[in-house]
Amino acid sequence: MENTEEKTDITPKPTKQMPGWLVAFLRWGLVILVAFALGALFIALVVHLPLQQTYNEVSADLEKANADVTRLTGQVSELTASNETMQQDLANISLKQAITGSLAEVRAARLAIAADDPAGARLAVTRAIQSLDTLATLIDKDHSDIVTNMQDKANQANTDLQSGLTAAVPALEQLDTNLVSLLDALFPIR
Repeated sequence: MENTEEKTDITPKPTKQMPGWLVAFLRWGLVILVAFALGALFIALVVHLPLQQTYNEVSADLEKANADVTRLTGQVSELTASNETMQQDLANISLKQAITGSLAEVRAARLAIAADDPAGARLAVTRAIQSLDTLATLIDKDHSDIVTNMQDKANQANTDLQSGLTAAVPALEQLDTNLVSLLDALFPIR
């Protein structure tokens, strides 16, 4: 048996080569893709991250400012309530001062009558009328008719003083009683 060697020609088959334009296109596509990736990375590092940090800082500042506004709003509410209370207290003190001032002038007129001092009595009654006018501007509407009545009594006492000192005593006593009653009604002793 003879070995017949078959000679086979093993020659590599020629491989298909891509056209040159396709290789160039893929190369440039890869370059462009890398350039876009580097551009995106550059934008992220140079633009986006600093903006993100600034945004976070501004957000923290805004939260702090909102907390400060909330705290200050609470303080303003407390101060407003305190101010309203103080204004009411001031109005009450002014009203009480007007009532006691009128009462003092009525009693001064009664003392002047008791001391037989017509000029002092007229001056005290005139001041009582002025004090009652002030009281009329301060008093609430519920008690305004009482003050109007007292103003009439004070004018009557002034008129009675012209006819004689003792003629004004009943009007002044009534005025004294009304002022004490008003003082007790508005500012009861506790």
